[in-house]
Amino acid sequence: MRKTLKIFLLPVIAIFIAGCGDSSTEKQSTLPKYQIIETTNLLSGGVHADILVSELTYEMPTEILEKAAFAIQKNEKLKTLALFTSIDAKKAAYSDSYAEKNPHARKGHLGGISFDTGKFSKADHRSWEEIMKEMENE
Repeated sequence: MRKTLKIFLLPVIAIFIAGCGDSSTEKQSTLPKYQIIETTNLLSGGVHADILVSELTYEMPTEILEKAAFAIQKNEKLKTLALFTSIDAKKAAYSDSYAEKNPHARKGHLGGISFDTGKFSKADHRSWEEIMKEMENE
């Protein structure tokens, strides 16, 4: 009876120990490799960061990008952030003239966490001019 109990309990204990580990596996699954490109202190308090995440793509589901953004935000203690796949993508996101000369660069802006809402939204790859025209027509 004792031998049977030991054989039964060994796998149960092993499963329990494996399940009780820290959440580093969970953290690794949502926290991609990233590099902070630039930070800006916000006048209202907190920090904004532009983040380079080369292993993510715009074609990924919004939920994956959102989880990555919030994981980085929490890890770095940021108020807002923007995700980019390249330095050129960052330049294109902030400069329409750069984006016109480098049309594929804008697609590397993945999205970010908004200061206003605290929510993640996927990037809009249109130019500021196109966005403003649409707003005028509404």
